[in-house]
Amino acid sequence: IAILPLIFVTVYFISKKGTPLSLFTELYKISNYLNHPNLLFKILYFDIEEYLDANPSVKTDRVIVVAGRGWHPGVIGIAASRLVEKYSRPAIVFTKDGDEYKGSGRSVPAFSLHNALDNVKEYLIRFGGHELAAGFTISRCNIPRFREDICAIAAQYYADAGPRTILDIDCVIPPELMTVRS
Repeated sequence: IAILPLIFVTVYFISKKGTPLSLFTELYKISNYLNHPNLLFKILYFDIEEYLDANPSVKTDRVIVVAGRGWHPGVIGIAASRLVEKYSRPAIVFTKDGDEYKGSGRSVPAFSLHNALDNVKEYLIRFGGHELAAGFTISRCNIPRFREDICAIAAQYYADAGPRTILDIDCVIPPELMTVRS
């Protein structure tokens, strides 16, 4: 998908007999746009949602764990955060990085991600973080067992299919004080 604009610009400049320098300039502008974090995130999140639609049982796991290739490591944490917001459960996103997979996880207040990772550290090459967010590295062959074990740990934290969304209320306003304008 990301290469299509480059192809269109190249074909356009060849058809208009543009100079190599003007072609290079346009391609450079597009490549900078394609490396923009927001676009990288949107492509990554689209891939994740497509995977979840094809594998709906992953959405109901105690911890959502997804892995992919070619996802920019700088945006996998943002994707994990969005998954937590949408599905109200911890989420971990892995991307291939050389021979290993880098992961970023986000959690819900009822589940300490750091403690859970400490309990499955035999699968991890390295990890760090705190209760609500963590980063880690894992071998591809360990991802399925990691997924099973971290979901089992999460099952100890909450009994039903998953945590509930928490709504923080700052104060209670009596109905008689509410108007259309307020």
